[in-house]
Amino acid sequence: MKTKIDVISGFLGAGKTTLIKKIIQGMPSKEDIAIVENEFGDIGIDGDILKSCNINVREISGGCICCSLHGNFIAAVTELVNEYAPQRIIIEPTGIGKLSDVLDALKSAGKKVDIEFNIIAAVVDPLKFQILNNMFGAFFHNQIATAQTIFLSKAQFADENTIMDVTKKIRAINPVATIVTAPWQDLPDTDILKIAEDDRIDKILDLTNYTYKYSKNDPISQISSLCFCPKKPHTKKEFRALLEKIATNKELGLLLRSKGFFSTPENKFIQFDYTPGAIKFTTSHTDAEDKIIIIGKNLNKPAIDKYFC
Repeated sequence: MKTKIDVISGFLGAGKTTLIKKIIQGMPSKEDIAIVENEFGDIGIDGDILKSCNINVREISGGCICCSLHGNFIAAVTELVNEYAPQRIIIEPTGIGKLSDVLDALKSAGKKVDIEFNIIAAVVDPLKFQILNNMFGAFFHNQIATAQTIFLSKAQFADENTIMDVTKKIRAINPVATIVTAPWQDLPDTDILKIAEDDRIDKILDLTNYTYKYSKNDPISQISSLCFCPKKPHTKKEFRALLEKIATNKELGLLLRSKGFFSTPENKFIQFDYTPGAIKFTTSHTDAEDKIIIIGKNLNKPAIDKYFC
Protein backbone atom coordinates (compact mmCIF):
# COMPACT_ATOMS: atom_id res chain seq x y z
CA MET A 1 0.00 0.00 0.00
CA LYS A 2 1.29 3.45 -0.90
CA THR A 3 2.09 5.94 1.85
CA LYS A 4 0.02 9.11 1.50
CA ILE A 5 2.01 12.35 1.52
CA ASP A 6 0.51 15.54 2.94
CA VAL A 7 2.45 18.82 2.62
CA ILE A 8 1.29 21.83 4.67
CA SER A 9 3.16 24.95 3.57
CA GLY A 10 2.87 28.66 4.28
CA PHE A 11 4.99 31.65 5.18
CA LEU A 12 6.51 32.19 8.63
CA GLY A 13 3.80 32.34 11.29
CA ALA A 14 0.92 31.64 8.91
CA GLY A 15 -0.51 28.87 11.09
CA LYS A 16 0.87 25.65 9.57
CA THR A 17 1.33 23.78 12.85
CA THR A 18 -2.17 24.71 14.02
CA LEU A 19 -3.66 23.38 10.78
CA ILE A 20 -1.64 20.16 11.04
CA LYS A 21 -2.97 19.55 14.55
CA LYS A 22 -6.54 20.05 13.23
CA ILE A 23 -5.92 17.62 10.37
CA ILE A 24 -4.46 15.01 12.74
CA GLN A 25 -7.38 15.34 15.13
CA GLY A 26 -9.77 14.73 12.23
CA MET A 27 -8.15 11.44 11.22
CA PRO A 28 -9.28 7.96 12.24
CA SER A 29 -7.60 7.04 15.52
CA LYS A 30 -6.11 3.87 14.06
CA GLU A 31 -4.34 5.60 11.17
CA ASP A 32 -0.53 5.27 11.39
CA ILE A 33 1.01 8.73 10.91
CA ALA A 34 4.52 10.19 10.82
CA ILE A 35 5.55 13.85 10.55
CA VAL A 36 8.60 15.44 8.94
CA GLU A 37 9.14 18.82 10.57
CA ASN A 38 11.61 21.27 8.96
CA GLU A 39 12.85 24.10 11.20
CA PHE A 40 14.80 26.95 9.65
CA GLY A 41 16.86 27.35 12.83
CA ASP A 42 19.22 24.95 14.57
CA ILE A 43 16.72 24.00 17.27
CA GLY A 44 13.27 22.46 16.91
CA ILE A 45 10.17 24.13 18.32
CA ASP A 46 7.18 22.91 16.31
CA GLY A 47 8.44 19.33 16.55
CA ASP A 48 8.03 19.47 20.34
CA ILE A 49 4.49 20.78 19.92
CA LEU A 50 3.52 18.04 17.46
CA LYS A 51 5.11 15.30 19.57
CA SER A 52 2.47 16.08 22.18
CA CYS A 53 -0.03 14.49 19.74
CA ASN A 54 1.81 11.16 20.25
CA ILE A 55 2.97 11.12 16.63
CA ASN A 56 6.34 9.94 15.30
CA VAL A 57 8.09 13.24 14.40
CA ARG A 58 11.29 13.42 12.35
CA GLU A 59 12.94 16.85 12.68
CA ILE A 60 15.24 18.37 10.06
CA SER A 61 16.80 21.60 11.33
CA GLY A 62 19.32 24.21 10.25
CA GLY A 63 18.08 25.06 6.77
CA CYS A 64 15.39 24.43 4.16
CA ILE A 65 14.52 20.97 2.87
CA CYS A 66 13.92 22.58 -0.53
CA CYS A 67 17.55 23.65 -0.94
CA SER A 68 20.44 23.14 1.53
CA LEU A 69 18.86 20.09 3.22
CA HIS A 70 17.44 18.56 0.05
CA GLY A 71 19.34 15.27 0.42
CA ASN A 72 18.52 14.99 4.14
CA PHE A 73 14.84 15.40 3.35
CA ILE A 74 14.74 12.69 0.69
CA ALA A 75 16.65 10.38 3.03
CA ALA A 76 14.25 11.10 5.92
CA VAL A 77 11.15 10.33 3.85
CA THR A 78 12.75 7.19 2.40
CA GLU A 79 13.82 5.97 5.84
CA LEU A 80 10.38 6.59 7.36
CA VAL A 81 8.66 4.57 4.64
CA ASN A 82 11.19 1.71 4.72
CA GLU A 83 11.44 1.41 8.51
CA TYR A 84 7.94 2.27 9.73
CA ALA A 85 5.66 1.98 6.66
CA PRO A 86 3.21 4.64 7.93
CA GLN A 87 -0.10 5.07 6.16
CA ARG A 88 0.51 8.81 6.00
CA ILE A 89 3.47 11.22 6.26
CA ILE A 90 2.70 14.87 7.00
CA ILE A 91 5.40 17.33 5.97
CA GLU A 92 5.72 20.86 7.36
CA PRO A 93 8.36 22.79 5.40
CA THR A 94 10.04 25.83 6.88
CA GLY A 95 8.14 29.06 6.31
CA ILE A 96 10.65 30.23 3.71
CA GLY A 97 10.72 27.03 1.70
CA LYS A 98 9.52 26.80 -1.91
CA LEU A 99 6.58 24.43 -2.12
CA SER A 100 7.40 23.54 -5.73
CA ASP A 101 10.91 22.43 -4.70
CA VAL A 102 9.53 20.35 -1.83
CA LEU A 103 7.25 18.54 -4.27
CA ASP A 104 10.14 18.02 -6.70
CA ALA A 105 12.16 16.45 -3.86
CA LEU A 106 9.22 14.18 -3.02
CA LYS A 107 9.09 13.08 -6.65
CA SER A 108 12.73 12.03 -6.27
CA ALA A 109 11.88 10.13 -3.08
CA GLY A 110 9.03 8.49 -4.98
CA LYS A 111 11.58 6.77 -7.22
CA LYS A 112 12.89 4.92 -4.16
CA VAL A 113 9.77 4.21 -2.12
CA ASP A 114 6.05 3.76 -2.76
CA ILE A 115 4.40 7.12 -1.98
CA GLU A 116 1.56 9.20 -3.43
CA PHE A 117 0.65 12.88 -3.13
CA ASN A 118 -2.46 13.47 -1.05
CA ILE A 119 -2.97 16.88 0.63
CA ILE A 120 -0.94 19.76 -0.85
CA ALA A 121 -1.98 22.86 1.09
CA ALA A 122 -0.81 26.40 1.77
CA VAL A 123 -1.81 28.51 4.76
CA VAL A 124 -2.14 32.26 4.09
CA ASP A 125 -2.71 35.01 6.65
CA PRO A 126 -5.01 37.54 4.91
CA LEU A 127 -3.96 40.34 7.25
CA LYS A 128 -0.33 39.94 6.20
CA PHE A 129 -0.94 39.08 2.55
CA GLN A 130 -0.14 42.48 1.06
CA ILE A 131 3.03 43.15 3.06
CA LEU A 132 4.41 39.68 2.27
CA ASN A 133 3.42 40.09 -1.36
CA ASN A 134 5.29 43.41 -1.49
CA MET A 135 8.37 42.11 0.33
CA PHE A 136 8.77 38.64 -1.14
CA GLY A 137 6.82 38.72 -4.40
CA ALA A 138 7.56 35.71 -6.59
CA PHE A 139 8.74 33.59 -3.65
CA PHE A 140 5.50 34.20 -1.75
CA HIS A 141 3.55 33.43 -4.93
CA ASN A 142 5.29 30.06 -5.24
CA GLN A 143 3.62 28.67 -2.13
CA ILE A 144 0.22 29.85 -3.36
CA ALA A 145 0.63 28.83 -6.99
CA THR A 146 1.70 25.28 -6.14
CA ALA A 147 -1.01 24.42 -3.59
CA GLN A 148 -4.18 22.47 -4.31
CA THR A 149 -5.96 23.83 -1.21
CA ILE A 150 -5.39 27.26 0.34
CA PHE A 151 -6.55 27.91 3.90
CA LEU A 152 -6.91 31.53 5.03
CA SER A 153 -5.78 31.60 8.65
CA LYS A 154 -7.08 33.99 11.32
CA ALA A 155 -9.93 34.90 8.96
CA GLN A 156 -12.07 35.75 11.98
CA PHE A 157 -9.88 38.84 12.52
CA ALA A 158 -10.23 40.14 8.95
CA ASP A 159 -13.20 42.06 7.60
CA GLU A 160 -15.25 40.88 4.63
CA ASN A 161 -13.61 43.33 2.18
CA THR A 162 -10.13 42.12 3.12
CA ILE A 163 -11.15 38.48 2.66
CA MET A 164 -12.68 39.23 -0.73
CA ASP A 165 -9.64 41.24 -1.89
CA VAL A 166 -7.15 38.58 -0.78
CA THR A 167 -9.24 35.81 -2.33
CA LYS A 168 -9.27 37.67 -5.65
CA LYS A 169 -5.48 38.11 -5.57
CA ILE A 170 -4.93 34.46 -4.66
CA ARG A 171 -7.23 33.39 -7.48
CA ALA A 172 -5.13 35.43 -9.92
CA ILE A 173 -2.05 33.49 -8.82
CA ASN A 174 -3.72 30.07 -8.62
CA PRO A 175 -6.92 29.74 -10.69
CA VAL A 176 -7.75 26.14 -9.70
CA ALA A 177 -7.05 25.65 -6.00
CA THR A 178 -9.86 25.48 -3.46
CA ILE A 179 -9.73 28.53 -1.16
CA VAL A 180 -11.11 28.06 2.36
CA THR A 181 -12.17 31.49 3.62
CA ALA A 182 -14.22 30.41 6.64
CA PRO A 183 -12.53 30.57 10.06
CA TRP A 184 -11.36 26.97 9.92
CA GLN A 185 -10.19 27.05 13.53
CA ASP A 186 -13.89 26.77 14.40
CA LEU A 187 -14.74 24.04 11.87
CA PRO A 188 -14.96 20.39 12.98
CA ASP A 189 -11.61 18.62 12.57
CA THR A 190 -13.17 15.97 10.32
CA ASP A 191 -14.45 18.71 7.99
CA ILE A 192 -10.95 20.19 7.64
CA LEU A 193 -9.56 16.78 6.68
CA LYS A 194 -12.39 16.15 4.19
CA ILE A 195 -11.96 19.55 2.51
CA ALA A 196 -8.24 19.01 2.03
CA GLU A 197 -8.49 15.40 0.87
CA ASP A 198 -11.27 16.11 -1.61
CA ASP A 199 -8.85 18.31 -3.56
CA ARG A 200 -6.78 15.76 -5.41
CA ILE A 201 -3.42 16.60 -6.91
CA ASP A 202 -4.68 16.11 -10.47
CA LYS A 203 -6.63 19.37 -10.16
CA ILE A 204 -3.40 21.32 -10.22
CA LEU A 205 -1.69 22.50 -13.37
CA ASP A 206 1.81 21.19 -14.08
CA LEU A 207 3.63 21.69 -10.77
CA THR A 208 6.92 22.29 -12.53
CA ASN A 209 5.58 25.24 -14.52
CA TYR A 210 6.02 27.70 -11.66
CA THR A 211 9.75 28.21 -11.26
CA TYR A 212 11.56 30.66 -9.04
CA LYS A 213 15.31 30.91 -8.55
CA TYR A 214 17.05 32.62 -5.68
CA SER A 215 19.59 35.38 -6.26
CA LYS A 216 22.05 36.76 -3.75
CA ASN A 217 20.15 40.05 -3.75
CA ASP A 218 16.78 38.39 -3.27
CA PRO A 219 14.98 39.49 -0.06
CA ILE A 220 14.42 35.87 0.95
CA SER A 221 18.19 35.25 0.95
CA GLN A 222 18.58 37.94 3.60
CA ILE A 223 16.47 36.00 6.11
CA SER A 224 18.36 34.21 8.86
CA SER A 225 17.63 32.63 12.22
CA LEU A 226 19.12 32.92 15.70
CA CYS A 227 18.69 30.40 18.49
CA PHE A 228 18.93 31.07 22.21
CA CYS A 229 18.64 29.12 25.46
CA PRO A 230 17.94 31.79 28.12
CA LYS A 231 19.38 31.06 31.54
CA LYS A 232 17.03 33.21 33.64
CA PRO A 233 13.24 33.01 33.98
CA HIS A 234 10.83 35.67 32.73
CA THR A 235 7.27 36.64 33.49
CA LYS A 236 4.92 36.96 30.51
CA LYS A 237 5.02 40.73 30.92
CA GLU A 238 8.83 40.79 30.94
CA PHE A 239 9.07 38.51 27.92
CA ARG A 240 6.50 40.51 25.95
CA ALA A 241 8.48 43.70 26.66
CA LEU A 242 11.72 41.99 25.58
CA LEU A 243 10.28 40.95 22.22
CA GLU A 244 8.74 44.37 21.68
CA LYS A 245 12.15 45.99 22.22
CA ILE A 246 13.71 43.69 19.62
CA ALA A 247 10.85 44.24 17.18
CA THR A 248 10.93 48.04 17.41
CA ASN A 249 14.71 48.52 17.31
CA LYS A 250 15.53 48.90 13.61
CA GLU A 251 19.24 48.51 14.33
CA LEU A 252 18.57 44.86 15.22
CA GLY A 253 17.02 44.02 11.84
CA LEU A 254 13.45 43.13 10.87
CA LEU A 255 11.84 40.58 13.21
CA LEU A 256 9.51 38.34 11.19
CA ARG A 257 8.92 35.44 13.56
CA SER A 258 9.82 34.18 17.00
CA LYS A 259 8.66 31.12 18.89
CA GLY A 260 9.75 28.77 21.61
CA PHE A 261 9.56 28.10 25.34
CA PHE A 262 10.69 30.03 28.41
CA SER A 263 10.48 29.37 32.13
CA THR A 264 8.77 31.61 34.66
CA PRO A 265 9.82 32.49 38.22
CA GLU A 266 7.14 29.99 39.35
CA ASN A 267 9.03 27.18 37.55
CA LYS A 268 6.39 26.84 34.85
CA PHE A 269 7.11 26.68 31.14
CA ILE A 270 5.37 28.98 28.70
CA GLN A 271 5.12 28.36 24.97
CA PHE A 272 5.06 31.60 22.99
CA ASP A 273 4.33 32.37 19.37
CA TYR A 274 5.21 35.80 17.93
CA THR A 275 4.36 37.32 14.57
CA PRO A 276 4.55 41.08 13.90
CA GLY A 277 1.85 42.76 15.93
CA ALA A 278 0.76 39.67 17.87
CA ILE A 279 2.10 37.34 20.56
CA LYS A 280 0.36 34.32 22.04
CA PHE A 281 1.27 32.61 25.32
CA THR A 282 0.27 29.04 26.27
CA THR A 283 1.17 27.05 29.37
CA SER A 284 3.45 24.28 28.12
CA HIS A 285 3.96 20.64 29.01
CA THR A 286 6.25 20.00 31.98
CA ASP A 287 9.15 18.47 30.03
CA ALA A 288 9.82 21.65 28.02
CA GLU A 289 13.10 23.53 28.14
CA ASP A 290 14.15 27.13 27.61
CA LYS A 291 14.74 27.54 23.88
CA ILE A 292 13.91 30.37 21.54
CA ILE A 293 14.24 30.90 17.82
CA ILE A 294 14.21 34.32 16.18
CA ILE A 295 13.79 34.62 12.41
CA GLY A 296 14.17 37.87 10.55
CA LYS A 297 15.79 39.91 7.85
CA ASN A 298 19.29 41.38 8.30
CA LEU A 299 19.43 40.33 11.96
CA ASN A 300 22.17 41.88 14.12
CA LYS A 301 23.24 38.84 16.11
CA PRO A 302 25.77 40.46 18.51
CA ALA A 303 23.25 43.13 19.49
CA ILE A 304 20.36 40.65 19.92
CA ASP A 305 22.58 38.32 21.98
CA LYS A 306 22.65 40.91 24.75
CA TYR A 307 18.90 40.58 25.29
CA PHE A 308 19.23 36.93 26.25
CA CYS A 309 22.44 36.96 28.31
